[in-house]
Amino acid sequence: MKLVVQERGKGLAVSRLAGILLSLSVVIVFAFSVFSAQSVYAYCVQSKADNAAAEEACLEMREAVNILQDFLEEQSGDKSAKNGRGSKGLSALHLGVGKDFEVSVVADGEKRKFSVNSGTVGDLLKAAKLTVGENDRLNYKTDKLLKKGMTIKLERVTLELRTELVSVKYKTKRKKNKKMYRGEMYLETAGENGEREDIYIDILVDGKIERSERVVSRVKKRAVTEVIQTGTKKRVVQKGAVGVSGYNGLMAISELPAKIRFELDENGKPTKYKRKIVGSATAYYGGGITATGQAAMPGRVAVDPREIPYGSKLYVVSCDGRYVYGYCEASDTGGFIYNSPTVIDLYFHTLSECCSFGRRNVEIYVLE
Repeated sequence: MKLVVQERGKGLAVSRLAGILLSLSVVIVFAFSVFSAQSVYAYCVQSKADNAAAEEACLEMREAVNILQDFLEEQSGDKSAKNGRGSKGLSALHLGVGKDFEVSVVADGEKRKFSVNSGTVGDLLKAAKLTVGENDRLNYKTDKLLKKGMTIKLERVTLELRTELVSVKYKTKRKKNKKMYRGEMYLETAGENGEREDIYIDILVDGKIERSERVVSRVKKRAVTEVIQTGTKKRVVQKGAVGVSGYNGLMAISELPAKIRFELDENGKPTKYKRKIVGSATAYYGGGITATGQAAMPGRVAVDPREIPYGSKLYVVSCDGRYVYGYCEASDTGGFIYNSPTVIDLYFHTLSECCSFGRRNVEIYVLE
């Protein structure tokens, strides 16, 4: 007997009602016949008769059961009853006889309601023309019997490959150089970021990513390690010199690694340089971005670009010997270039450091 499934709001045509009632009466009669024949056949099997006559009677009864069921299949136009014998299809208890009840199906972005009177989840999905894919999820097994108020949820699961390029940050290695003074730094090798290609499988449920799993990761470009040389040589300075706390000798205030190699003499001044400028220096702080687009920090100083071009590599010490600003670069400018004796404005971390430095004459060595 075909599973009776009626989507809400869709009734049977009145013109077919008489024919259906007539067919139903015939089906009921044969249904009872099948039930009776099956009961007798079951009794024959259970009795385990020893004589040949009893065994023959059982075989004849089984044949009668099959004939009756085949007739029911022809009347309904559906082979589900035949498939149900000895399988997980519709059984004799689900031949469409019973009171209708409501079942809901949620799939493909919509919720549909059906009026049924028997069957399994698989039967209803087939009647609703819904196919369950290999990766799709169903909240009930397909052989689960339908029950009143049941909501069947079918989730569409798809797998997609995705490639992502990831920047790999370079590492920094510091090397000690006993020929350089403490606080001095030299950039031996500039660091370069690498690049890695990651391949993911995205698991989408009803079109939305539920989770991602990385399945392949390969290096496209290896990162170049940054190598910085740092001085270890102790500087001998006069008493009262200003430097970084925690060291016995004077240390450079600049925190910028040197991008070129240079040497200092016994007095802590460059042995080779392009030109030397002596003039007034001031101090400033406050962070922000310099005129060359870099973050302000000790080592990036403000100049008059007409006198000292942006990007110039400098070495600055105070004329009184109390400050060694150290290696720095011309990166910023300021209002001091108009009607002011200031030649260079040195960046410090705090207001207190700026006040301590005040205004004083410095020696500016243009290295490059």
